[in-house]
Amino acid sequence: MKNPLQVKDYYSGDPDENPQETAVTATEGEPSEATSSNRITFSPDDIPGSGAPSAGNQSVNSGNGNPGTPDDDTRKKRHGCRKVLIWFVTLAIVALGLTFYLRYFNPYVTDARLTGQVLSVEKRGLIFKTFEAEIVTRDALADTTRVYTRECSMTVADDALARRLQALQGTGRPVTVSYERFYGTLPWRGGSTSVITGIVSE
Repeated sequence: MKNPLQVKDYYSGDPDENPQETAVTATEGEPSEATSSNRITFSPDDIPGSGAPSAGNQSVNSGNGNPGTPDDDTRKKRHGCRKVLIWFVTLAIVALGLTFYLRYFNPYVTDARLTGQVLSVEKRGLIFKTFEAEIVTRDALADTTRVYTRECSMTVADDALARRLQALQGTGRPVTVSYERFYGTLPWRGGSTSVITGIVSE
């Protein structure tokens, strides 16, 4: 029995043959040679939803993450600017920290000595109380051409040293002290850039 379904052969390969007049009949259970030769097969890539990306999807995705796209260039430029900004901020913080250390914590004069008489030792300050000493030098006492002014004000490093200087206050005995000098003052260190660190001789 012949199959009533007739398939028109549009892919016969003969350009002169009229496609409307060509028909392939197949008997049940016995496919003809024409039917097997003109059979159309589909690959999994051509089936929608099979998981294989099609050419259209590839063209759409090519602008979203592949290197060389404008989005990638913009992202790289932002990343480069961010790295430059981080380096700039880091160098600025290091420079400020080094400047602060050199000005307030690193003395530029060390192991200096001063000989004179102790005029006064008193504790000063609103929040941070520190001992401040007024010392007149030998040169100032020997100079009779000008009136002496208290221009040698020094901070005492610790309380025990301040008590020893207070014991010499007003006695007229010369004392030699060692001190350090800083560029800047700190509230908890005292009001003077010169800090007495020890007494050499009394």
